[in-house]
Amino acid sequence: MNQLRICVLGVPDVRCGDAAVRLRTHKALALLIYLALEPGAHPREELAEMLWNSRPDTARSALRLALHHISGRLGPDLSLLAGRDSLELPRGEQLWVDALDLEARVMDRTRPPDPDAVTLWRGEFAQGLAVKDAPAWDDWVRIQQVRRGEQFDVLLARLAHAHMLAGRSWDAMTCSRRRIQHDPLNEDAYRQLAEQQLAAGLLAKAATTRRLCAEVMLREVGVRPEFAVQPRMEALTRAPVPHPTPPPTPGPDWALPLIGREALLQQMNDAWDSGKLLLLVGEAGVGKSRLAETFLARRQLDYFRVVSHPVDEGIPFSAQRHCIQNCLAFLGHPDVPEAVRWELSRIVPGLHPKPPPPLKSACVCSPIRATRAQLTWPPALE
Repeated sequence: MNQLRICVLGVPDVRCGDAAVRLRTHKALALLIYLALEPGAHPREELAEMLWNSRPDTARSALRLALHHISGRLGPDLSLLAGRDSLELPRGEQLWVDALDLEARVMDRTRPPDPDAVTLWRGEFAQGLAVKDAPAWDDWVRIQQVRRGEQFDVLLARLAHAHMLAGRSWDAMTCSRRRIQHDPLNEDAYRQLAEQQLAAGLLAKAATTRRLCAEVMLREVGVRPEFAVQPRMEALTRAPVPHPTPPPTPGPDWALPLIGREALLQQMNDAWDSGKLLLLVGEAGVGKSRLAETFLARRQLDYFRVVSHPVDEGIPFSAQRHCIQNCLAFLGHPDVPEAVRWELSRIVPGLHPKPPPPLKSACVCSPIRATRAQLTWPPALE
């Protein structure tokens, strides 16, 4: 029996042995990819609704036709477990998926990453695979794109670290540059590259990397990066960054030089004093972040920043995912109980090697009131 090889990182490609497999429709290919990546048995009703939502009367028939076509193209090389009400594509030696191989390499902490693993990444997940009238499929693809992209970034970061430990600074810098190319808003990638350049004695290039990071972050997301590499980096980058820096101990009358915004600030003060919610709306680049920072600084308020990127658009719980990841990183990745990590991995991929299955029923949550003193870490767990 030939091995069934499914490549989904980049333009999807299906092969049995050395022979390419061409499926007739995009929905048939989408069905095969979903079954290959999502373990366990899936209800036929769920699969039909995901891909043929616009045709509820004939969705089950369309699903059977797609399965018949897939089985006909793959023959005995496809060990599909087809029940009356469920479908499952078992994982084993007869099935290889590049995304699963990448995930296994990232989760394996027992040995250094293989440099050849970067060749698994040929592009964004399911690149160019357009499926019409299937919003549930589109949502799943967006989640996979973020998840697989983060896994590739982790692989590059670990590979760069391994190169540095082995004294291969040029190979390490190549990996870090690819991290930046993969995600130009990845502040950690800029920091890693600057540290490698400093270690190699490329002081001017390290300073350039830091300035580039500041320019990109200010232009794209309107925030100043918390970029601290080494003390000698600070000596090279004394040029002021175009971003306000508050004094160490601002007094009550302290104010940033914000021209033409005093009326808006007064409106914000009045709304805040009356207990209203403040919502700043406007086009990118008009100074919303600067206005909010000025208001918070003058009021001497503590605040927490959550930044979302354009790739987060349409992805459920993206803001919550950023909050959890930033909190864990700020706390130094504390020893969170496995049961908690298992549940959190529903929205934060990578917290647990085996994510839980999707929720099958609605959850009813009761409102919980907590004082600020009670919001501490770690929480009291039974």
